[in-house]
Amino acid sequence: MDAPDVHVTHEARTLLSRADLASGPTPLVELTGLNAGPCRVLAKLEYLNPTGSIKDRVAAELIADAEASGRLRPGMTIVEGSSGNATIAIGAVARRRGHRVLAFLPGSITDEKRRLHQALGVQCEFFSPDPERPFNNVRRDEAVALAAAQPDRYCCFDQFSNPVNIRAHERATGAEIWRQVRQIGGGIDHYFAGAGTGGSLVGVTRALKRPGRLPRMEVTMVDPEGSTLTDRFHNRQPSERHQDKPDGLGERFLPGNLDMSLVDHAVYVSRQDAVDSCASLVRSAGILGGPCTGYTLHAALQWCRSQTERKTVLVLVCDRGENYLSDAQYAEAIACAHGTATTQARVPAAAG
Repeated sequence: MDAPDVHVTHEARTLLSRADLASGPTPLVELTGLNAGPCRVLAKLEYLNPTGSIKDRVAAELIADAEASGRLRPGMTIVEGSSGNATIAIGAVARRRGHRVLAFLPGSITDEKRRLHQALGVQCEFFSPDPERPFNNVRRDEAVALAAAQPDRYCCFDQFSNPVNIRAHERATGAEIWRQVRQIGGGIDHYFAGAGTGGSLVGVTRALKRPGRLPRMEVTMVDPEGSTLTDRFHNRQPSERHQDKPDGLGERFLPGNLDMSLVDHAVYVSRQDAVDSCASLVRSAGILGGPCTGYTLHAALQWCRSQTERKTVLVLVCDRGENYLSDAQYAEAIACAHGTATTQARVPAAAG
């Protein structure tokens, strides 16, 4: 018998029942038309959540948990460091709950994400990497510091160390995937996951590797060049070179939520390879995912092509690609893909 799913507190669940934008269930589909060697690639379409990203999974629960604990009270402002998707999702729920949101964001964020924050009434401040702090997420540090200095005015969830982040993915995202995999038959041999906050990597892995589910599933952590997490996994000295564009994947420090003991392998992927994989995905399947999806898909397809037996791998389509069309590198990859496309592939719905 399956172990019961993890739940948030009764008080938080009561708040959630009347508060929020409902995330999931999202489809799990089999990708066809990609060169995956002998393997099957399953994709969880998290870009179909209400504000267009996997961060919808955690936003309502972070707010409900903070309200239930008394850390977030009427008149306070939520302050959070983000690459954009988390504060968009938080902003949508916060509007319904009557909270203000202050987002600390990278200066390289796309025009689309800036406008989404503005549309939701989220106040934004922008940050560049600090050469004096080469192994820190400056946005996260500043949000935590502001809330600590003025606890009656600001509440910081700190998605990088808050266990609610993991719990939401274990209870919802991972549990959904397990139900859908049982519907279509077979299992999952390998999960390719990006590690930003650690929430989806750890939460989904815990849900799927429970006894009686997929305890032998392996996990590859996929990291952008300029992150330090893969170097840390391999016990190497991390480079001081920063990421060119923080897409919400990879970190300069080790997030408290990232449990490296769950990771079997870790690889770096370049941003060019990531956006090229996004282009391949939309050309073959009509699915336009953001760069985070491209990182994990590239790593997954490389692994698949090296196999000699049929395996099943899982990737998450983390957010909407249309939020990156003002990014020149991403847009060029998409344009080139359609300039050379000659066939269309079918993406059958594996489970709803």
